[in-house]
Amino acid sequence: MLEPRNPMKTTSAAKVVLEQPTKDTHSQGGWARWKPGGLRTALLLALVSCFCCAPLFAQSLSPSGPIVINGQNGTVIHGLKITSASGDCLQIVNSTNITVENSEIGPCGGNAVKISGGDGINIFDNYIHPETLNAAGCCDHNDGIFALGTSNLTVQGNVIAYSESNIEVKGGNRVSVIGNFLLNPRGPFPRGQNFQCWKDASGNVCTNVTVEDNYALSSMDTTKYLYPENQEDSISFGPSNGIIARNNYITGGHSSSGCGLIADKLANSAQFLSNRLLDTGQCGIGITDGTNQLVDSNEVLNRTPVTGGGNTAIYVWQPKGHAGDPCGPVTVSNNMATEYKPSGTQSGFWKGAGCDPLTLTNNVFGQPADAMLTSTTQASAALSSVGAVLAPPSIPPQPKNCAVPSPYSNQTVWSACRNGSAGLAVTAVSPNSGATAGGTPVLISGSNFQNGATVLFGNSDASNVTVTSSGGITAITPAGVAGASVNVTVRNTDGTSATLPSAYSYTATTTSPTVNGVRPNTGLAIGGTAVTISGSNFRSGATVLFGGANASSVNVVSSSSITVMSPAGSAGSNVNVTVHNTDGTTATMDSAYSYTTIGGAQTSHYEYVFTDGTLYVYDLDTAGFPLVKSKNIPTTSGTRGAVACTGNSTLYLAIGGDGGAYGNGGLLAYDLLGDAVLWTQNYSHAIDSHAITPDCTLVYMPGGELANTDAWYVIDARNGNEIGTISGSQASHPHNTVVYNGHVYLGGRQSTLFQSANVSDNTVYFTSSHGANTIRPFTINAEETAAYITETNFLGFEQVNLKTGAISFSVPVSGFSTGCSRNCPSTPSHGISMSPDERWLYVLDSINGYVHVFDISGGVNVRPAQKYDVKLNHTLLSTESSCAYDCLGDGWLHHSFDGRYVFVGDSGDVIATDVQNGYANPPAVVGFLPQMKNSRKEIEIDFQNGSVVAAMTNRSSIGTGAK
Repeated sequence: MLEPRNPMKTTSAAKVVLEQPTKDTHSQGGWARWKPGGLRTALLLALVSCFCCAPLFAQSLSPSGPIVINGQNGTVIHGLKITSASGDCLQIVNSTNITVENSEIGPCGGNAVKISGGDGINIFDNYIHPETLNAAGCCDHNDGIFALGTSNLTVQGNVIAYSESNIEVKGGNRVSVIGNFLLNPRGPFPRGQNFQCWKDASGNVCTNVTVEDNYALSSMDTTKYLYPENQEDSISFGPSNGIIARNNYITGGHSSSGCGLIADKLANSAQFLSNRLLDTGQCGIGITDGTNQLVDSNEVLNRTPVTGGGNTAIYVWQPKGHAGDPCGPVTVSNNMATEYKPSGTQSGFWKGAGCDPLTLTNNVFGQPADAMLTSTTQASAALSSVGAVLAPPSIPPQPKNCAVPSPYSNQTVWSACRNGSAGLAVTAVSPNSGATAGGTPVLISGSNFQNGATVLFGNSDASNVTVTSSGGITAITPAGVAGASVNVTVRNTDGTSATLPSAYSYTATTTSPTVNGVRPNTGLAIGGTAVTISGSNFRSGATVLFGGANASSVNVVSSSSITVMSPAGSAGSNVNVTVHNTDGTTATMDSAYSYTTIGGAQTSHYEYVFTDGTLYVYDLDTAGFPLVKSKNIPTTSGTRGAVACTGNSTLYLAIGGDGGAYGNGGLLAYDLLGDAVLWTQNYSHAIDSHAITPDCTLVYMPGGELANTDAWYVIDARNGNEIGTISGSQASHPHNTVVYNGHVYLGGRQSTLFQSANVSDNTVYFTSSHGANTIRPFTINAEETAAYITETNFLGFEQVNLKTGAISFSVPVSGFSTGCSRNCPSTPSHGISMSPDERWLYVLDSINGYVHVFDISGGVNVRPAQKYDVKLNHTLLSTESSCAYDCLGDGWLHHSFDGRYVFVGDSGDVIATDVQNGYANPPAVVGFLPQMKNSRKEIEIDFQNGSVVAAMTNRSSIGTGAK
C-alpha cells in the first residue's frame, strides 16, 4: 500500500510512477503513469495495511508491477507483492521520509529495491528476493537493496535472499542495517556480499555506518535453499569512515579470498564488536587497510578450511595492492578465535606486513580457544565456560514492527505480520470515565492499530490522537452528555474499525483536580525553570499559575502530571501554584514555589564534588562558580558513588572496592548540616554506584562491576544494615543504579540485559532484549517508557522501550572519529543526561573532547536527532589525582535541577543549556570546577534557610516530564 492515498487499481503488468506534480496525466510507453497533484499524494493499490502479520502465503498481499517513487515526501508502501519481469521492482529517486514495510519484493528482473539519493529512507519487515542474475555479470544489476548516495537509510527486520549482493551501499551517510536475515548472495565477483559499503563513482565514501544484530548465512545446500551462495565476503566495508559492525551472527562461505567480516581498502575507524562467526571459510575477520581499527570481544570458530586460502580466524595484513594507503593503528582485544587448517593445525591470528602499530590484548587464539569454544565438533557445541550456545538467532533477528513471513522465518518472540486489519480490536479504555466537558487524557488498548487511526467516543471525534504502538493509542476525550455510556471506536486508515461497547462514561458531577507536588520547588526569579506538577484529574488544555503569573510551555502529560516553565517572580517570595482545568475546576497548593536571585537570597545551589579523601563544594549562584568549602572525609579507599536525601539531610557515599583485585567496600553516611560523619558500614562484598529512595528509607547498592555476581543489596538508610537483595537480577557485575517512582533500574557492567525491580517487593518485573554490548551509564524518562543507555565500545547510545523491552533505536554519534591511541576508555560515552523537560539528551564523547546534544522532543517513537556538538575547554582521559583506583578520566554528565547547567565530570567544564531563554542559543561551556577535573562523582545539593531542600537521590539526571 502506498500512503498517503489516491485509490486506484493496478496489476503486475503495470508500472507505477510517483513523481513531482506536472499538469498532465497520460500513458507512456505502455506503462500507466500517474502524476499526482502534490508531493504527499500517492497511489492506493487496493490494499489493506499491516503492523502485525499472518503466515506469508495467507497474507493476501496485493500484487503490483514495478513502482517508481520520484521526488516524493512521506510516502509509505506496505502490503504489496511487487514483481518485475524486467528491470527493478522498486525505485526510490531523490525522495525523503519514505517507508517500505511488510511487503514481498521479488522476483525481479533487476534490483529489488534501488534507492538513488534521498534522505530518511526506511526499509522495514519485508521479504526481498530478486533471484534473477544478469547475463552481463557484475555489477549492481540484481541487488536486494542498492542504495546510491542516500542519507539516513535504515534497513531493519527484513529477510533478504538470492541477490547479487543482498545489500550494496555506495557513498551513503548515516546508514543503519539492523536485525535482518541475509541469505546466499549470488555474485558474481566482485559482488557476492550479504552487506557491502563502498565509495560511489564520484569518490564519496560511506560514513557513519552501523551493521548490527544481523544473521548472515551463506550455504551451498540446495536441498534447503533455492539457490546456492557465491559469496566473496559476507560483511564488507570498503572506502568509508566511522563503521560499527556489532553483535552479528555470520556463518558460511567458501571463497579462497573472502572473509566473514572485513575492513577492506580505505575502511577507516572500524569497530568490529561482539560478533559471532561460525565456519566462514578461509577467514573470520580481516583488517587489510584503514586507520583506528578496533576488533574486540568477537568469537570465531571456523572448521571449514578452503584449499588455497590463508585459513586464519583473524588477520591484520595490508596486501601489496593497498600499498600507500594508511593502515593502523589496530587494536585486537578480548577475542576468542580459532580456524582449522587443512593440515589439522589451528590458527587463531596472523599478522602480515603493514597496519602498524598493532596492539594485542587479552585474546585467546588457536587450540586454547578451540577448547573453550567447542566441547564437540558440532555447530551447536557449548560456547565458553558459562554454557552459552553458538546457535543462530531467530529469523529475522530483530524486526522493526512485526516478524515478516518468509520461507525461512522462525521468529517467535515477535508477532507475525498480518496484512490488513485482521485482529483489530479495542480491549480497554483507561480511565473509563470523565467529565462531560471532555478534555480527559485516555489510553486505548487493543491490537493492530495503524498509524493515522482515528477514534470516536460515541459519534464524536477524539482529539490529539496518537498511535503509540500497534497495541496502544492516546487521545483526548470530546465533550459528552452527563450519565451517558458511549462506545469507543478505532478506525484504521484502511477503512476497518473495531468498537468496545459502553467503554466510557461521562460523569454527571465534575471531579476537581488536586495538586500534591511541585518539583523543583525553587527557581530563579528570572523564571525559565522546568517544573513538574503532580496531582490528579488534570485535563487537556489546563493552565497553570505561579501566584498570579501564567506559566509557559504547559503540557498535560497525563491526568496526574503537568510540565511547565516557571514565569518570572519576585526574589524571596513564596507563591501558590494553581491548576485551572477547562471545565472551570481548580486546585491550589499553597506556598508551593519559591523564587531566588542569582545571589541566592533564599535558596542556595551547590555542586558537591568528591575526590578520594576530600569533599569540595562549589557555589552555583555566583559568577565563576567559586569554591566555598572543602572537607577531608574518610574515603581514601575509593569513592564509587554519591547520593543524598532531603528528608534526613544526609549524604551517602559508596566507598572502597568494586570487586576483583580492589576487594570489598562499604557505605558512609554524612550529616550535611553538621558536616560530620554519622556512621560507616563495611560489607563482605563489593560496592558501586548506588541510589536511595526519595523517602530516605532504602539504599540500593550494586555488588560491584568487577565482582562476579548479579546481586543488588537492599540497605536500611538509617544505619547501613543490609536487609535483603533484589530477586531475579540477571545484571551481571552490578554497576549503575537509578531509583524512581517505586522502581529500581539495574545496569550490569557485563550485562547486555537492562532490568527493573519493584521497590515494594524487591523483585525484577522488567527485562529488556539484549543490547548490542554491555551496559554503562543510563537515564530514563519520567513516564518510564524509554531508557537511554550507553554501552561498552560505543560512541552513542541505545534507546530501550520500557514497556516491550525492545531496542527502539541505536544512535551512534555522527561526524566524529571513534579511533583512540592513548588512554583509551572502555566506552567513549561514559556519561548521558536528560534535561528536566525531556527535550534534550546530552551524550559524552571522551575521545574527541565533546558533549553531543540530541533532540528528543519528538517523543519516544521518534529517533533522537543529533543537534549540537559542544567542544569542551578541558578534555578528558587524563588521570585523576587523589585517586585510589580506576583513575582514567572517562567522565560523567548530569543536569542541574533547574536545567540551566550540565556538569562534565573528569573535564570540570560546566555547560549552559540556555533553558531560561527558551533555548534561543546553542549550549556552550561557561565555567570550570577545578576539582571536577579530577573526579566523575558529583551531585547537586540545595539549601534554604539552613535546611536541605533538594538533593540528587541518583547520580544520573532523569526527566521530570515530557514536552
